[in-house]
Amino acid sequence: MGNQTTSAQSGTTIVNGLARLTPNGNLDPTFGTGGTVVNSVPAGTDGLDGAVIQADGNIITVGAASNLIELTLARLLGN
Repeated sequence: MGNQTTSAQSGTTIVNGLARLTPNGNLDPTFGTGGTVVNSVPAGTDGLDGAVIQADGNIITVGAASNLIELTLARLLGN
């Protein structure tokens, strides 16, 4: 779990990234693209702060947004 912030004349872009591993430590090919998921989030979002793996393998992520006064929440499906 992590994020990248890129600033340009057109504005700031923040991209969150998440990877899911198999029990043996390899990227899980059934998750996202080759085991990873990335998504752009609005400027003012401070990135991912936590993740929970549900019993069905889906992942819930949470992060701070709008200068720490709002939350971002996403549910990522494994299939």
